Amino acid sequence: MSKGREAAAGGAAAVLLRYLREQNRPYSAQDAFGNLQREHGLGKAAVVKALEQLAQQGRVREKVYGKQKIYFADQVTAGCHPGGLSQEQEAILCKYRRWVVPAAPEAEPEPVLICSGPCRRRLG
Repeated sequence: MSKGREAAAGGAAAVLLRYLREQNRPYSAQDAFGNLQREHGLGKAAVVKALEQLAQQGRVREKVYGKQKIYFADQVTAGCHPGGLSQEQEAILCKYRRWVVPAAPEAEPEPVLICSGPCRRRLG
């Protein structure tokens, strides 16, 4: 591959990665090509190669649906949450995390009453 083509492929990968992160939604190679063709003059082969390269590097995720591949930005490595949230959003996220991951119980929980009738069976 010539130096000009390598630079173009590297540029296509950077453009596609930025585009997928900004849009924050999945795209097929055809959709990404159609949306970026006018602005950046990227060819379809360059878009497909760049998306496959980014998926191999783990910078974008790839899902296969039948014959079609869908690409989207990896939100875990992209760092979508930290830094971009307001104080109110950070408080809500912090509250949610505490709700989802409760602290480990310090003492043994009390047995649960499962029958309110005369049998009064308990689980231990």
